[in-house]
Amino acid sequence: MRLGFSPFLVACFLVLSVVARESALLASLRGESRVEEDLRQGPTHGYYENLLDASDTSPRRDVAHGKLNGGGNAASTPAVIPFRDAGIVEEVPTFVRWRMRPGLEIRWNETTFRTNSLGFRTPEVALNKPEGTYRVICFGSSNTMGHGVEEEETYPRLFERWLRERLGASLRIEVVNLAVSGDSPTRRLERIREEAERFHADWIVCEASALDYLLEEEHLQMVVRRNVPVPFEFVRAALERAGVTAADSKDSFHRKLKGESEGLLEGSYVGWAAEAKRLGVPLTVAILPRSDRKVISPRMFRLMRLLAERHGLAYFDLSEAFRNLNETQMQVSRWDNHPSALGHHQIFETLREAVERQGGLPGLSFSEVGNRPTSH
Repeated sequence: MRLGFSPFLVACFLVLSVVARESALLASLRGESRVEEDLRQGPTHGYYENLLDASDTSPRRDVAHGKLNGGGNAASTPAVIPFRDAGIVEEVPTFVRWRMRPGLEIRWNETTFRTNSLGFRTPEVALNKPEGTYRVICFGSSNTMGHGVEEEETYPRLFERWLRERLGASLRIEVVNLAVSGDSPTRRLERIREEAERFHADWIVCEASALDYLLEEEHLQMVVRRNVPVPFEFVRAALERAGVTAADSKDSFHRKLKGESEGLLEGSYVGWAAEAKRLGVPLTVAILPRSDRKVISPRMFRLMRLLAERHGLAYFDLSEAFRNLNETQMQVSRWDNHPSALGHHQIFETLREAVERQGGLPGLSFSEVGNRPTSH
């Protein structure tokens, strides 16, 4: 007996195959059910929390047990002072959790750490922007603040120096770094709401990182434990749907909240776009590379690009900035996986190239102020 297939059945089979492939592709682009794989690459869960805050566990206690970050040796690993324990920040009973103390000048983990009179790791700046000034303000976490490197080595400072050389004396350029270690996407959103308007920015640059959801999860666990008021409806709804409680362990909190990861990320992008519209200031998302390990997070990077596009946000994809560096070159040290000085320089170079390709800054074409040769 011969089995035959009608042309109609064959056509149906082909259509269903194409639809299935397209659905899988769309799911992959959205990161559905696979984002967790990228989020959990490498020894990241708890690692950045340890460098920021010793309230639960600290690298110094790991050193006492002869290891740090899953490896290391107590004899060759120095005691790392977490961000909060260094006296850099003071706790505040609001959603942002802490603010950096103004007027600091201390040594912290072998680097000089200064804050200006407003409490940011950036040069002094007048809130009333001087005439003839183009002001860029940067929001982000430890990678943008410059955890483990000197302030002059951070990519915002390198970017400012290049812009001043590029544009000459025809226009004053200020790049104001308002990044604070530990700031998750929703904390960046809250700082934008609090700070952007008073600085009279011409352009806002907001960091995005493949580790953003880890920062978000750790922050929200603190929010729930301390019963801190949540200013965003999308966050309150996610916490309610997840059913998290102050009594949850870290693992339990993660298991309950992980289904909300993409929604929380998207809510932040929606908020960034809304703030840019409210302020009438262009906002660009700067997608930074991972320096905690050589393996990148392709699904997370695709998701960040997709979210920016979906909500009308310009973005610079800097995720390949470390493509020519090995782990030793891109990291501050064996026990601190933040970008090194060389890593910051590579981020700056990739950002510079992106700005050159678009011909200038938002609202400011390089051709309008003279086409000076670059030096870097």
